[in-house]
Amino acid sequence: MDSHERRQTRDCPESDEIVDACHYQMIVADTLSSELETGEHMRFVTEYVRALPELVLSCRAVVFDNSKKMHTRKSLVGRKNPGLTDFLHWTVNVRIFRGGKTDDFVADSLGMNFLDLPDMQYHFHGPRPDLMVAHARCL
Repeated sequence: MDSHERRQTRDCPESDEIVDACHYQMIVADTLSSELETGEHMRFVTEYVRALPELVLSCRAVVFDNSKKMHTRKSLVGRKNPGLTDFLHWTVNVRIFRGGKTDDFVADSLGMNFLDLPDMQYHFHGPRPDLMVAHARCL
């Protein structure tokens, strides 16, 4: 992962340690499941993500390529009744960028394509960008 991609993993406090210690990566794709109806596709992705750490015992984390969200093995294994909330938490990321040394910000989402929805973008000015990011995550 390059430095830009690493910044997107900020929801995972151990991300730098995990990436630095990683000697290899395994890429898993759900190419054929994209033809499934959205709800069925979400269930499929949720189940295979939960299975990865159990199938690959050395797996320390899972990173979603489109959103760059990283989730540790501990946060994935043993979850009871995963549903839409887990799916959204795992696959959708909200990023924030500052326009130079001003109070102008852009927040955007990555990963909404899993829901057959377009990603969003907020342009705003103000001292509390965390409020706009929280709003974007609630949508």
